[in-house]
Amino acid sequence: MKNKLKISIVTSLILVILGLVAYAGLKIYTIYETDKNGNSKLSSSLSDGKSVSGGLDSTANAANASSKVNYSIKASSGLEISQLTNQGDDINVSLSFTQDSYYPSYYKEEIEKTAKTIAANDSDDAVKYIFATDFHYDISGVTTDIMERTAHSIVDLANNCDIDFVVIGGDIYNGQVDEGRVEAMRRLNAFSTILEACKVPVFIVEGNHDDNSQAYGSPTKYLEMNELWLTPDDWYQSTMAHFSTGIKDYKDGYYYYDFPDKDLRVVVLNMDNVDDNLDPMGKMNTWGYSDEQVDWLLNKALARDNCRYMIFSHDGFAKMWHSSYQTGIDGTNADTIEAIMTAAASHSKFSLNGFYKDFSSLNTRLEVFSAGHFHMTRETFEEGNNYMPYFNTECVKFNENAEYYRNSLGFDNAGKRTYNTASETVYDVVISKPSASEFDILRFGNGYDKLIKY
Repeated sequence: MKNKLKISIVTSLILVILGLVAYAGLKIYTIYETDKNGNSKLSSSLSDGKSVSGGLDSTANAANASSKVNYSIKASSGLEISQLTNQGDDINVSLSFTQDSYYPSYYKEEIEKTAKTIAANDSDDAVKYIFATDFHYDISGVTTDIMERTAHSIVDLANNCDIDFVVIGGDIYNGQVDEGRVEAMRRLNAFSTILEACKVPVFIVEGNHDDNSQAYGSPTKYLEMNELWLTPDDWYQSTMAHFSTGIKDYKDGYYYYDFPDKDLRVVVLNMDNVDDNLDPMGKMNTWGYSDEQVDWLLNKALARDNCRYMIFSHDGFAKMWHSSYQTGIDGTNADTIEAIMTAAASHSKFSLNGFYKDFSSLNTRLEVFSAGHFHMTRETFEEGNNYMPYFNTECVKFNENAEYYRNSLGFDNAGKRTYNTASETVYDVVISKPSASEFDILRFGNGYDKLIKY
């Protein structure tokens, strides 16, 4: 009886706390645990920006929490994130490897496992894409090895699994090439050449490191840095010139691509689209979207009716930032892009900073906005009449501890990574299924698969 009374008091306190926080306008996430018999129980709750705690281990990785077999995080908006348990082990897949003699066995095994999971979770209305970001591959021999293995695995999944397209989210290399533009372009071309083997469209997003404006390693180069930067044409020739078929309205790293059979338009933005006539350190630290790009987004890219939109950029805007990661971000027109996304998703009127568009009459659906840049995993939602999800994906760049400290900020990195195992790399295969109101996010490499309901 005393135990029941104690539980009742604790439960009442939890409800009071949740009510107070909700009153304060914070989004509440309730974490449930599911045991092996399928029984669910309340584990803990948290508000925006707090880390998962209470029955799950500190990585928030259910796959590594031995006493639990599943979990879900449900937000007040209706968002629910759970571990995807249907791995397709009983499905047979036939795979053809582009690098059969090159791959270590652990990459072949990871490709096979991921291919089975893709097959198990496919649907008629699904759009399936690969999103890999932040390779920073020329930091060391290790990061170069991982880039090559990762890029080949992307080709093999794309070609074997009926993937619709591949997106590379930016920061392919580290952008600190003191040798100059020619060497910087060589590194980008080496990466792009591997992905040319993909039989599906490949979209490369420009990151803040990719124009080589961070080539400040040698102080003697400071005044010569303008000569080290890649021009917009240099960037194009090193990347999207390898995959230009079907690209529409390309200009300075932003463009779109239509999939008529899917009623889908993919829009790629360039967050590094700012004035190049800046001093070297200004160029390095100023990121944003030009007025010209905003006008293009409103009047060309988002002008198609009766379709689904998927938007990709290296960086996003305020809703995708965290207070610890705003240093150095100028954010030029970031608030404008954010307001456009909100208006388009909710089919309402947009007006900000001299730009205007009425989205209320368009029969469209903004399905997802994906970005990298922060080297972490996070899923958030913009609420409205038709809210859309914002996904960040963890970096391919190898860090043995996977920049693990970001979990304490409420992000979801998967923990320790080990070179020469499948956990050395990270990228996502995303399956969007609007008829089921869900996304399956299948993790290649370090981490776990997620089912996201909305």
